[in-house]
Amino acid sequence: MDMGNTKACPFCDEVIRVNAIKCKHCGSLLAPDAKGTPVALAAGGTATSGSVPRWMLGGEALPTGTEVQNYRVVSLLGAGGMGEVYLAEHTYTGQRVAMKAIRPGLMSDQSVRRRFLEEGRVMAALRHPNVVQLHNFFEEAGRFFLVMEYVEGRSLDTELEECRRSGTKLPIQRALEVARGFLAGLGHAHTQSPAIVHRDIKPGNVLVGPAGRVLVTDFGIAKALGRERLTRTQGVVGTYEYMSPEQVVGGEVSPATDVYAAGIVLYELIAGQVPFQQKNDTGLDVMIAHREAIPMPLVRLRPECPEWLWLVVSRALSKSPGHRYRDAVEMLQALEGGAKAKLPERLMQPAPTPPTAIAAAESSNGTRFGWVWGGLAMVVALGAAFAIFPGLVKYGHYMGMAAAGAWWLCRRDKVG
Repeated sequence: MDMGNTKACPFCDEVIRVNAIKCKHCGSLLAPDAKGTPVALAAGGTATSGSVPRWMLGGEALPTGTEVQNYRVVSLLGAGGMGEVYLAEHTYTGQRVAMKAIRPGLMSDQSVRRRFLEEGRVMAALRHPNVVQLHNFFEEAGRFFLVMEYVEGRSLDTELEECRRSGTKLPIQRALEVARGFLAGLGHAHTQSPAIVHRDIKPGNVLVGPAGRVLVTDFGIAKALGRERLTRTQGVVGTYEYMSPEQVVGGEVSPATDVYAAGIVLYELIAGQVPFQQKNDTGLDVMIAHREAIPMPLVRLRPECPEWLWLVVSRALSKSPGHRYRDAVEMLQALEGGAKAKLPERLMQPAPTPPTAIAAAESSNGTRFGWVWGGLAMVVALGAAFAIFPGLVKYGHYMGMAAAGAWWLCRRDKVG
């Protein structure tokens, strides 16, 4: 396509012909004004040159007072990689809602749009005290909007950030209360037919409302937008730290995928940090860790953490989905049973990499340095022996081979 005869769609930024009256990507109606600038067409096909809000043309933030269908924007609640969330009021009933505006670029693909509409129907069917209710979803001026229950409270990541700034950690009991809440919401989704998988469980998608009510939000959005591998978008850190091993390699997801992410969140609630931290924009280091690394035992980061709780978390963090809890319902049962010291044996079976093996080596780096120091100790011992008994030098190569063999056997035993 000749770039001299093209322009950018004001709604989805896709390249279209300069004389196009409808975007072939997002379906929005267009018309040039007197200066040739593309503007939207109002109902009936009348050009609205000079009166089109900037947010309709370029996906900009919605100013206070903006009306979108029957909702009036009150204030901006927050922004992320997928869009902005606004506090809004219904113009007729006055009901306050949380309205999420999806970034136009994310919805430019037709397959994504279809998937979004399908997932919207699924999300609207979820009704549970621990799930944020979806009231409505619609398209306006090339942008998609989700209208959700407004919860007066804050996200769990805000609470965790306050703890980090103050140098404190959540009490174990508080961590368990929060975990019970979001696991109950997840469990409701997992027991639907077919099961609904969230795919993006993280503290930012867990809300804590009045009276300590815990709710899960953004069900189905990760799947609807095709964002199984979320990235760092416009300066916002993605969710590599909460991805399951199967998501890292693009494998099949299941309720056990959410169980892994729930295990990461519970680990963070107790330890004050995630087991594998993202250190660069690519997220490659933490993705490899999800596949291969062993997390530091919680009992070493929080000595007061009961052993049964670490057993529950470690099973949730198993690398293989088949070794985790089947769904959030089963993980919640494990937490409840452990707290009452009546944990069913089938829920206490350790993962293939049991906590006892993890405790034997605090980290792979520590083990590696142990091998190095062991080798150095053998070299020093051989040097001392030759200095005291010079006659042994002629047998030095035999002694060296024997020492190296002993060191290798010890190392092999540690690794195995």
